[in-house]
Amino acid sequence: MRVFAEERSKRKSAIIICKKTYITVLLILLIAIPVEATVYYVDRSKGHDSWSGKCPQYQRSRRCGPWKTIAKVNDFAKNPGFSDGDVIRFKRGEIWTGDETLGHPIGGGSGAIAFGVSGLTFEDYGTGDKPIFDGNSQRPIFIEDASLRNLTIRNIDTSGDAWREEKGTNVVVRYVDGLSIDGVYMNGHAAKHYKAKAGIITLSCRGNIEIKNCTVLNCGPKDIPSFGKDYVGIGVSEISTGSVSIHDNTVHDCNSDCVYIYKTTAPVKVYNNDLYNGGENAIDCKSSSNITIHNNQLYREADFTGTGGSNIAGGSIVAIHEPIDVGGIRNVVVRDNRFTSNDKNGMNVVDILGGCEIYGNEFSAPGRGIALDDGCKGVKIHHNRFERIEGCISIGNPSHNAEVYNNIIIDPSIIEIPGKTYSTGGISENNASKNPSKIYNNSIYNGSGTCKQLISILSSQGTEIRNNVVYQALNEDGAYPLHVTRSGKPPIVENNLWYHAYRGHRVYYLTRAHSVADWATWVADHPGEKFDDPLFSNAPEGDLSLKRGSPCIDAGANLGSSFDDGFDPANASFPYNTSDQDSRGATWEIGAFVYSLKQMSKPMDFRIVGPSTQ
Repeated sequence: MRVFAEERSKRKSAIIICKKTYITVLLILLIAIPVEATVYYVDRSKGHDSWSGKCPQYQRSRRCGPWKTIAKVNDFAKNPGFSDGDVIRFKRGEIWTGDETLGHPIGGGSGAIAFGVSGLTFEDYGTGDKPIFDGNSQRPIFIEDASLRNLTIRNIDTSGDAWREEKGTNVVVRYVDGLSIDGVYMNGHAAKHYKAKAGIITLSCRGNIEIKNCTVLNCGPKDIPSFGKDYVGIGVSEISTGSVSIHDNTVHDCNSDCVYIYKTTAPVKVYNNDLYNGGENAIDCKSSSNITIHNNQLYREADFTGTGGSNIAGGSIVAIHEPIDVGGIRNVVVRDNRFTSNDKNGMNVVDILGGCEIYGNEFSAPGRGIALDDGCKGVKIHHNRFERIEGCISIGNPSHNAEVYNNIIIDPSIIEIPGKTYSTGGISENNASKNPSKIYNNSIYNGSGTCKQLISILSSQGTEIRNNVVYQALNEDGAYPLHVTRSGKPPIVENNLWYHAYRGHRVYYLTRAHSVADWATWVADHPGEKFDDPLFSNAPEGDLSLKRGSPCIDAGANLGSSFDDGFDPANASFPYNTSDQDSRGATWEIGAFVYSLKQMSKPMDFRIVGPSTQ
């Protein structure tokens, strides 16, 4: 009997263990199965706020249908609240006017809604035009929530400018951790009220921020550009963690900047955008570091002139400046963009403390080039192309250790500003820095431009000028390939080729002109110098590669591995391919192009196609 009792006890214990194991496994499975996100629908014409919002069309049997108002969305967010991954869809072809601001009942100030979830999406559904949050009756979107993570706003039209404030921004997102703004449209002059608003601003957000596929236009008063308020198209401000990408957007006709980056040290990439008609700048990087700007179309249309915003001195296409409270501006790369600046500088670079590189860009007429100023350190400008530009590269005071190499300059023009005209226009330096610049392996041709001094040194402290080829065809007094005056410490000039097509003089150096007749005197102090025709392949058509027999071939000095990539003439369309000088012949070429017999296998077309105008 005792044996049977023990056996029953063992069986009972086993059953209890099995039940506990089953319950534990069931709990684990329940925890592991994610709660399915809910899709909610909002239809201004056919919705009702008493319905569940979970059906795109009314279903009487279930009493299920779309909501009607943005106010309902806000109320639901407060109580009972959305869940992780929920999607709120607004019907295309509908207009929400006289409604609340999404994310904030009154559109600003205290009272912002705390969503407190992750993966929330506001987007469109159906066919027709994008759903419109009428910016003429209320601010469209204002979300200010540090508890909200991975927010997406997609395909919403936020046009209009007549909501209650006389200034402000139609889409504001603040404090969010992770953000995607995709396909948002905003036309500030949609109803021609001309109350002037900015487009999209992100403030103090964290995580990965992405703004893409948006169209933003007419940010500002009736007459753009006008001096006054800084109305921007897309703005990113005070982001120090995560990353930012701004890409594939079209932004134009903004009273100040098309894209504005302020006090941001998280890595920022701005690429594949069409940015034009900025009253101040197409891109303004202010007090920010770790920025890459590439493959953008940046320009002003011919009839868009003057200055807007608060910058009395004017603006540029890309501005990098003002290291306020961020420990200095560092690590900015501007590459493979196309500039047409009209009446502005292509680029203003000020107060860079290191890591700035500008390369692979095309600057085409009308407009100006690149200006360095006010304490820039170690800026590298290389492998760019300038055609019919005023003031292609200007090194201002003080600029430290600037490197200007392997650039192509064609038909540069003198700089003309109200009340003043300069003879310079190619590469110029007026710099008292004791950290000298390097000007290496540039190819400059002036066949029809107005620039007299193609390389001009107004002041320097031992600037190195080596391996440049400069062809001057301006038949006027004072027109020189090289012009050096008032130099604090004379520049080092070696292994260059200076040529004038119509006159015997080649170089003006300090106090006297040097002509073909006194080449021997000049070369005694400046070894490797040449005064002959460089034999460009087809300079009038923009091809500055070298013909067979060019005196530039194998005549340059080896300047080290940092500078040994010349343009490859066999495949030099935008963006240009390069080839190592050390691998293409006995020694280096003078100028921006390497040379080999293979380069003549096919013709090149260097003519620049201007950016589209929309």
